Amino acid sequence: MRIINKLTTLSAALALPLTGSASAATMIQVDFSSVGPVAFAPALVTAHDGSYDFFDTGSTASNNLRTLAETGNPGDIVAALPASVNRVVVLGASGPTGVGATSSNMITVDDGNNRLSLASMVLPSSDWFIGNNDPNSMDISSLLTAANGTSITFTFSRVYDAGTEINDFNTAPGGPLVGAPGGNTGGPGMDAVENGIITLVTGSDPFGSFLNQGMFDTTALDFTGGNVATLTLTVVLEPSSV
Repeated sequence: MRIINKLTTLSAALALPLTGSASAATMIQVDFSSVGPVAFAPALVTAHDGSYDFFDTGSTASNNLRTLAETGNPGDIVAALPASVNRVVVLGASGPTGVGATSSNMITVDDGNNRLSLASMVLPSSDWFIGNNDPNSMDISSLLTAANGTSITFTFSRVYDAGTEINDFNTAPGGPLVGAPGGNTGGPGMDAVENGIITLVTGSDPFGSFLNQGMFDTTALDFTGGNVATLTLTVVLEPSSV
């Protein structure tokens, strides 16, 4: 199934309740922004106690991460989350977060889950994604006692290759979003595996080695200019709390 079809159904499928203790809970607005030069499939953000992460560089991608990296659908990861991850939010469930665009949602966090993890497929790749592989790298404990409107912004400049699919614009969901030929030919596992290992994407023309480029200028997708995405979290107190 093509990612564009998947994205239109994710909003209902991933309208997940926020569970867990309400003790000392703080409501936070989560804004996920693409700052260029690529777009993103739905971004999955989880809150936890610092003991969980989606991936480790140099390791084999899990089947659940493979689904996210190849199709953009975070549903398999959500279904397999351990009990320690009791806050989940999806940003951009109704459609891709395009270059310069922002997708927003709300999450409630307390002392027991003040670390965040993020994962989102890079469009128009075959199996690239962004995320933090250090479960403690996004610490939002300072927001739990902060004033209304207080915010923290995390930046993402690293892009990872899941190694689960050959880099080919013919298997790159969302290609048309950035002018690439693109279009996923199937679900995860439908195309040839690359090397099976999660690696950091480097170089000034990272898409230059993709197959079936057509007339697409891959140099327009240069990652050496800095950040590709940001995640901003802002305290939103209820009127009674204010």
